[in-house]
Amino acid sequence: MNIDLNEEILWQNRHQFIYGYQTEDNKCKIKEIVDNNMIKPNGNFPIALYLNMENIALQNVNDDCDKHLMSLIKQEYFAFIIAYELLNKTLKKVDISLLGKEVNDFLKNINRLFINDKNCEVQSLTELLSILKLGCSFYWNYNQKIVETGSFSGSIKDIPISFMQVDIFLKYFKRLLNNSSHVALIIEAYSFTEKETAKVINSYLSQRSNSDLSIKVVCEPGKWPTYYDSAGNLVESIHDYGIVELDNSCHEYTEEIKKRTLKLS
Repeated sequence: MNIDLNEEILWQNRHQFIYGYQTEDNKCKIKEIVDNNMIKPNGNFPIALYLNMENIALQNVNDDCDKHLMSLIKQEYFAFIIAYELLNKTLKKVDISLLGKEVNDFLKNINRLFINDKNCEVQSLTELLSILKLGCSFYWNYNQKIVETGSFSGSIKDIPISFMQVDIFLKYFKRLLNNSSHVALIIEAYSFTEKETAKVINSYLSQRSNSDLSIKVVCEPGKWPTYYDSAGNLVESIHDYGIVELDNSCHEYTEEIKKRTLKLS
């Protein structure tokens, strides 16, 4: 398949499903896109961010749990993961000392908009990273406790940042880097089966707010758990996302569906 995947995936800010068989070759193609695109301040360069959903997906809960509450937990957990991984990669790849006053401006906005206790302001990006990690752990534990016991006794006030609004975080994060492009969040989801988290991810697709965050889901055709979002809306190709094909898996999947349909008719 003769297409420039870097151009097709990274530089397009459309949400996308990237379909292909779970092969080492396809995994290497995606890995090359992420590894070959560093975070670059002062310009218009997409930021490639990679998540493996098999490593971070929350455990399913039973039918007795409050579905609305569980959806909110998974929504916040996913949002904290995005913010944490983005800042973590930036601190590893970018010389923060070159950013100057932008760091102070960014932290002022974080303290103003996100921090619960105004007497405990964040003083550095490293400190903020630790706080974001606390948020990830809090919601992971929240989900785990409900799965195991059916209840949770903690409070969102136990963490410095209780809720993560990704759109606002990215708005000021881009100012920090003086980068006017988007974050291309590449999600490897070959072995991912958790339907409620899939709905959370689909909610980003249905909002079509991809100028700051562009979701790129990598999976085999027919294997994504659901195409409905958290509000029950169906996300659709062309309207909500584009499709990139890594191999002939889409064609073969379509042919298989046709054969099944003919057998039933």
